[in-house]
Amino acid sequence: MLLEERHQKILEALHRNGKILSNDLIQKFKVSEDTIRRDLRILASKGLIQRVHKGALLPSAQDLTYGERSSQKLEVPFSMIKSAVDLIQEGDHIFMDGGITNEQIARQIPGNMNLTIITNSPPVITVLHNKPQIKVIIPEGVLLHSEMVIVGPKVLKLIEQTRVEKYFIGICSIHLEEGISSREYQDAQTKQAMLQNAMQVIALAPSQKIGKISNFHVSSLNSLTHIIVESTVYDKIHLTLKQQGIQVIH
Repeated sequence: MLLEERHQKILEALHRNGKILSNDLIQKFKVSEDTIRRDLRILASKGLIQRVHKGALLPSAQDLTYGERSSQKLEVPFSMIKSAVDLIQEGDHIFMDGGITNEQIARQIPGNMNLTIITNSPPVITVLHNKPQIKVIIPEGVLLHSEMVIVGPKVLKLIEQTRVEKYFIGICSIHLEEGISSREYQDAQTKQAMLQNAMQVIALAPSQKIGKISNFHVSSLNSLTHIIVESTVYDKIHLTLKQQGIQVIH
C-alpha cells in the first residue's frame, strides 16, 4: 500500500470513529510501530490530526486556547442560548464553569432574576458583575490560562460543599460513545465535581463539538439530564440520547 493511500485510510478511520489507536493501525496495515509513529507524525505536522498517547484524535477548534477561540468568535447559535436561559428558574442555584458558551448564556440571563451562580470562570464573572440581583460566588484558586478557569483544591472543596439545581457544563468535546472530555486535566476534575452535586446537568453541544474527543475524560453521556443541539443534528442523535434518559432540546 502506498504511503498516501495509507494516510488517507487513517484519516477516514479517524473521521469515522473520532479517535484511532496505534495498535489497531499496526494490525490493520500490517506495518511496524515505527512506521505508524512516522505516519502520525507526518499527519500531525500537516494539522490533520492531534497526536495523543497511543493514538490520535481529530483536531478541532477546541484545541485552541480560550483567547484564540474568543478571537475567532466561535459562538453557538442564539436559539441554543435562548433554550438554555429558558431552563433557568427564579431562585435557582447554578454551577457555571468555563467556556465561551457559558459566557454567552450569562449575557442573556435577565439581570432582575434572583439567582445564585457559582462559577470558576473569570469571563462569566465579568459579564455578571453588572447584574447585582444575581449573587455570584467565586472560588479561590489558580487561573488556568488556556481555558480561563480557576482551578485547584479550594475550588474542588467549595464545589463538594455545594448543592445546586442546575449545572451548565462547558463542553470541550462530546462523543456519543466516549462521552464528554476536556483538553485539560484540572478542568476535567472540576467538571466531575460539579456533575456530582447538581440535580440537572445541561450541555449545549453545537455541531462542531459533536464527535470530538479530547485528552481527559470527564464522564459518560448519561451524566447529562438535558442536551441542547442544533436542528441539523437532532435527527441523527436524539434517539440514541433519549435511550439514555437525556432530554434533547433543539
